[in-house]
Amino acid sequence: MIEEYPLEPGDDSRASFDAAEGDAADVAIVLSARTEESLKELARQLRAQVELFDYSATDLVAVAYTLQTGRDAMEYRLAVIANGSERIVERLNAFINGDNHRDLFAVRGKQAKRIQPPFADDEDTGSLLERWIQKGSIRKLAQDGRVD
Repeated sequence: MIEEYPLEPGDDSRASFDAAEGDAADVAIVLSARTEESLKELARQLRAQVELFDYSATDLVAVAYTLQTGRDAMEYRLAVIANGSERIVERLNAFINGDNHRDLFAVRGKQAKRIQPPFADDEDTGSLLERWIQKGSIRKLAQDGRVD
């Protein structure tokens, strides 16, 4: 089940997501699981959810935010880059069927343990990553396994 991550009072991080209203900006939908089969099952569940609700661009940004902040980074990870429900379903189908796609990034097994977010303890990292995302560098972050 997907639900919105609750923000603390005064948290303005949601403001950048509200700016996506009407935009068709790419979002990174991320999932993680303990096993590859569990990751595929999560992808199937997310696909069913997206097909059922046909999320707007603003809703997809909220879903992406929730999935990025409300989960544990486990050994098997998946990042799907897309700008609409139809494209997310297309990319999730590719992953489930074992096909490649330029906007689909999977990190499996021991690879995930080697990946550490850059400057993980630096207080400016969040704003730096936000600027990269605004500049369209989201694919590079996902490709490098940096979407935690």
